[in-house]
Amino acid sequence: MADPHIKPEMDALDYLMVVLYRLGMLISGLGLLLLAADLLGVYTFHHYPLWLLALGGVLQASSLHIYNKIIRWVLANATWVGLLVIVVDGGNGGWLQNLGLGCLFVTLSGLAFKESFCFRIPGLKLVPLALAFSWFALVSELPVYAGSILVPAAGLYCFMALSKARMPLHYDIGDKTAYQI
Repeated sequence: MADPHIKPEMDALDYLMVVLYRLGMLISGLGLLLLAADLLGVYTFHHYPLWLLALGGVLQASSLHIYNKIIRWVLANATWVGLLVIVVDGGNGGWLQNLGLGCLFVTLSGLAFKESFCFRIPGLKLVPLALAFSWFALVSELPVYAGSILVPAAGLYCFMALSKARMPLHYDIGDKTAYQI
């Protein structure tokens, strides 16, 4: 996790990675909101929320700035496994889709928890719990409960993404010498 007090020298790739990470965060937040609306029966979005979550997750996972390489590896690979499972499922729904969504939720939960140390957003540390409970409700075929639990998590994720978008880009990088390579 970056230290905002350190202003590193950034190259074009650093800027691109930070922008992609933040764009992925916004897309994931939108995907969570659409998924909640779909589960609550407000509007049917078919598989669009799932694909938005996959796209947002991939953008974030490909551009992670986390010092600890084990955590970075787990969060990135959870996204890639989730995307692979969703592609193999081919939009058929069922347990494979739920497995893929669960993998994406692992990444989004980890990133929300990580960002909770950067922001003083009340309830942000509860996003991982909300995503887990929402996933279990979805797997238990309780879509209204899943959507109801997902609404505040989606709202917090979107608020976090908007807060992140207002920060200077170098805040995401921090001390480059602290990264485990």
